[in-house]
Amino acid sequence: MDIAYLLLLQELREGSHNMLTPFMEGISLFAVTYLIMIPVFVYWAVNKEKGLYTLASYYLCCGINAVVKLTACVYRPWIRDSRVIPAGDAIRTATGYSFPSGHTTTAGPIYGGLAVVARSWKRIVSVLCVCCVLITGFSRNYLGVHAPQDVLMGLAESVLALWVMARLFRYVKSHPEKENRFLLLSFILGWLGILFITFKSYPMDYVDGKLLVDPQRMMNDGYGDIALLIVFPIARFVERKWVGFQSTGLKGKGLWVSLAGLVPLFLMIRYMKAPLDNLLGSHWGHFMYTFIIVFYCITLFPAILKLFGFEHQKKEMEEPADMEDRENIAEDPLPDESSAVSECSEGQTERETKEKESEIIRNPKRPEEQPGVKWKVLAIIALALLLIVCILYALGVGWKKSGQGETTVSGEAMLSLWTEDAAAKDELIRYVEAVTREGGADYIPPVDRIAVFDLDGTLYCETDPIGFDYSLFLHRVTKDEDYRDRATEFEREVAEKIQEAIATGVSAKGLEVDHGRGVASAFSGMTVDEFADYIRDFREEPQPGYEGMIRKDAFYQPMLQVVDYLEANDFTVYIVSGTDRLIVRGIVDGKMNVPPRQIIGSDELIIARDQGAKNGLDYVFDEDDELILGGKFLVKNLKMNQVAVIAQEIGQQPVLAFGNSSSDASVAEYVITQNPYRSLAFMVCCDDTERENGNIEKADKMYSLCEEFNWVPISMKNDWLTIYGDEVVRK
Repeated sequence: MDIAYLLLLQELREGSHNMLTPFMEGISLFAVTYLIMIPVFVYWAVNKEKGLYTLASYYLCCGINAVVKLTACVYRPWIRDSRVIPAGDAIRTATGYSFPSGHTTTAGPIYGGLAVVARSWKRIVSVLCVCCVLITGFSRNYLGVHAPQDVLMGLAESVLALWVMARLFRYVKSHPEKENRFLLLSFILGWLGILFITFKSYPMDYVDGKLLVDPQRMMNDGYGDIALLIVFPIARFVERKWVGFQSTGLKGKGLWVSLAGLVPLFLMIRYMKAPLDNLLGSHWGHFMYTFIIVFYCITLFPAILKLFGFEHQKKEMEEPADMEDRENIAEDPLPDESSAVSECSEGQTERETKEKESEIIRNPKRPEEQPGVKWKVLAIIALALLLIVCILYALGVGWKKSGQGETTVSGEAMLSLWTEDAAAKDELIRYVEAVTREGGADYIPPVDRIAVFDLDGTLYCETDPIGFDYSLFLHRVTKDEDYRDRATEFEREVAEKIQEAIATGVSAKGLEVDHGRGVASAFSGMTVDEFADYIRDFREEPQPGYEGMIRKDAFYQPMLQVVDYLEANDFTVYIVSGTDRLIVRGIVDGKMNVPPRQIIGSDELIIARDQGAKNGLDYVFDEDDELILGGKFLVKNLKMNQVAVIAQEIGQQPVLAFGNSSSDASVAEYVITQNPYRSLAFMVCCDDTERENGNIEKADKMYSLCEEFNWVPISMKNDWLTIYGDEVVRK
C-alpha cells in the first residue's frame, strides 16, 4: 500500500509536469538547514525559556531518530521497488536509510515547539506552524524519497519529544535543583548512543557491485545527531552557572544584535562541516560541528549579549498567572535566577520578595561574580575565529568546496583481518585517506578512483594444485563423463601438459595460449548461460588441498576486505585477469561485489547459434537466436596485453594496482608511471607455507622486484590474520 501511494503521487507529479517539485524541494531543504535559526532567535531575543523548550525538544528528537534509524536500517522506496522514481535532485540528497524521515523529525519538534509556545501570542501562528510540519512530511512522500510510514514515525517521535520536554520543564520549574540530574542523564544516554551505533552490525547489501547504503556514512549523521544529547547538557550547564542571560526583547539594539548573531550561525551551518570533517575525520568532524553550533547558540552568543548589556531590562515572564497560563507549556519555562526567587518561602513577605526580584533584575550577579574585560576579549576572539574560518571556507581559501560531501570510511575498521602492524595495510589506509580528502594536495575525484586487481594469486587461490581455469579444463577433458570421450587430440595434449606442469612445477612453453585455445575448443557450442552454469557447478566441488572449503570459497579474505574498503570510498574496482573473462565472471559471481562489466580477461569468440560460418558483419541476430561459444580463442590477456585492454575498455589510467607475479608487472608499472594522480602498486607475496601452498623462492623474488620498482609488498604470512577463514585447514 505504501508503494502504491508513492506511485500515485508520482503519477500526479508527472501529470502536473513537476509544477510543485521546486516548492517541495525548498520546503524540505529549509527544514534540515536553516529552520533551526528560528528557535535560536526566539531563545536570544523573544523569550529565553520558550526558545529553550523548542531547542531541547528538537535535540531530543534528533537523538531518538538517529538511534531508531540506525537500528531499523530500512532502505529507500526506490530500492524496495524500482518503479518509484524520486523527483528532481532528491535521489542525490536522500542518501542513507529511510525510516524514520529525518526531515520530519527536524520539522516536527521545531515547528511543533513554536506552535506550542505561540499559543498565548497568536493562535494563527500555531496553526501555520502545524501546517508547516504536515507540508514538510508530505513533501518527502511527494518527492518519492520516503514511504508514508517513515513520515508517520517521524511525527510520532516529534510528538513524543515535545510531550517529554513539556513534562520535564514543568517538573524542573517546581524542582530547579534537580535540573542538573536530567542534564547528566542526557549526557550519559548520548554517549551510550554513540557506542551503540559504533559497534552494532549493519546490513552490507550490494547491487551492481555498489553498496546500497554505506553504514560509515550513516554513522556520520548519527554522530552529529546524538552529539546533541551530549553537547546540550554541557552548554546549558555553563549558561546557567556562569552566564545567566535574559532575552534581549524585540525593541532597541538587542533585537538588531540578535539578528546579527544569526549571520555567523548561517555561515557555520553552510560552510563549517566540510573543513571539520577534513581535519578530524567524518565521524568526529560531524560531532565537533554539532558541538560548536550548539555551544554558540546556547552559551557563547548569549554570553556576548550579557557581557555587552544587550539584555532586556524588564523581567521576561511578567505575565498574568491565571489557570490557563499555568497549564500552557509556553507559559511554563525552566526556572532561572529571576523565576527561582518567585518560589519564595511562605514566611517571606511580599515586599521582601519584590525587593529581591528587583535586585536580581537590576544586578543578576554580584559585582565580583561578573565577568571582567578578559572574558569579553575572549568572547570576541572566539566569535571572530568562527567568522574567519567560515568566511575563508566560503571564499575557497584553504579548503576545496565540497561537491558531493565526500567522507573517508575507516580502514582500520574494514581491514580487520589484517595484522595490527601490517605495513601494506597502513600504506593503503594513508593513501585512501589522502586521495579522498577534499581540498588536499592528493585528492582524486571519485570518477577517477579506479583500482585494478589480478585474480589468481591476488584475490583467489592459484596453487591448489593449479589455477581454477586449468582445473576446470582438466575436469572437462578427463573427468566429465558427458564430454571426455569426445575430447579432441589437441585438448588431450593440452591436458597432459597441464598435468606435467602440476607434477614438475614447470610449465611447457606456450602452455598459456594452448590452454586458452583448449578452453575455447572444449566448451565450443555451449550457450553463454550453459557455460556459466557449468562453472557454478564446478565451484561446488571441494578444494583439493584443504579441509572445510569448496572451490567457490577459495578467496583470500583479507583481500576481499580491501575491495570492500575501496568501494566504500568510491573507488571503481576492475578485475583484470589472464583467465578467460567468462570463467572469471563465474568465479566471482555471488562472492564479490564486482559487476560483470568490470571484469576483463582473456577472450574467446562468441557467435549466434544460427550464424554458422558467416562473418559477424554479414549476419543479423534475430529473436530465435542465442549466444554460444564459437570455439575460437582470441587473446591471452597477460602482460602488455593487459595494459592495452585497460586502455581500450576502461579508457583511463587506474590509480591502484594489485597483483602477485611478474605477469602483473606491466600493469603495475603502467599505473604508477606518469600518472596525473598519486598512485600505488601492491604485490601479494606467497610466503605462507603453512596456511597456503606458498613458494618461498617465488616470494623472495617478488620482494626483490618490489624493492626495485617501488611496489608495496603484501605478506601472506605476516600481514594476514587468516587467509580463507579460521575454519579452513590445509591438508
